Amino acid sequence: MISKLVLANVHQFVNLAKQKPQLLNIGQLGSLRPAVEHKGCNCKSDINWSDYREKFEICLQLLTTEDMDKLKMVLQAKEICYNYKKPGGGIGTLCF
Repeated sequence: MISKLVLANVHQFVNLAKQKPQLLNIGQLGSLRPAVEHKGCNCKSDINWSDYREKFEICLQLLTTEDMDKLKMVLQAKEICYNYKKPGGGIGTLCF
């Protein structure tokens, strides 16, 4: 088990969800399914990731305690952190 997993961006999460599709059954994370099922190269230039960034951040903020526990179990991590965009453009990190 990993002690701490940092989800730096939605692109990283999408790559994890391709390996572990059960992630899309947790909370509202299924709303990212179009990015996961995209048939292009899935490179940073192939998808407008900013369209999904805000959805990704909202999905993580809306996770229940039970959803957080499921996410930790699927990703085999004791703690999960994620980066989010602060008002004004800075980057913050939240952990659970």
